[in-house]
Amino acid sequence: MSIMVVSLLSTGCANLGASRVPTGQQMIGTWSGKSSGQEEGKSTGTDVTFVIDKAAGQSFSGTIQYKYHDGRTGQEPINGSIGKNGTIVIADKDGFYINGSLDNGKLSLQYIEASPEESESSNVYVEKQ
Repeated sequence: MSIMVVSLLSTGCANLGASRVPTGQQMIGTWSGKSSGQEEGKSTGTDVTFVIDKAAGQSFSGTIQYKYHDGRTGQEPINGSIGKNGTIVIADKDGFYINGSLDNGKLSLQYIEASPEESESSNVYVEKQ
């Protein structure tokens, strides 16, 4: 993975209230779950964990850890920011999480990557631990 951006639309955030925008501090913690999709035209499954350990204002940072069901693993630094409309964006090295939503401590996202090394798309579901 090379540049990853996560876009989480926070409309309907029941745990934050409909009109509240999350802060970077509210993102701190471990978010774990699964993804499934396609990589280079082949079905993939991945265990995904975001570990967010720093925050200032509407920004936060940490790492993403992943383990593909074929045994491959990886870890990358992430940096994120939350817009005043509640949109959350996270970058690492090579792809984008888009069309996400935050609801009761659960993030639902779509991941897209297109690079010279590989292309991948998947649905990702993580929950705050």
